[in-house]
Amino acid sequence: GHCYRVGGDEFCAILGEDGYDIETLNRVLARRVQSLKMRDDNIPSLSVGYARADEACSDIATIVDLADQNMYAAKRDGR
Repeated sequence: GHCYRVGGDEFCAILGEDGYDIETLNRVLARRVQSLKMRDDNIPSLSVGYARADEACSDIATIVDLADQNMYAAKRDGR
């Protein structure tokens, strides 16, 4: 996939159709960040929001907006 800085401390990763299990990827990423935070308190926290492109939702602006909404929901929930 590709990773882009959207602005500030927000990044966007675009993954291909390789059968990624996004929930597993999120858990692995969260564990890695938590492991780093245990060694260094200066490591920032992580909130993840994602959206999938599919036949019902293929407009990039809509997908990014949905992922952004999901990220803010994760922040509100303390994730």
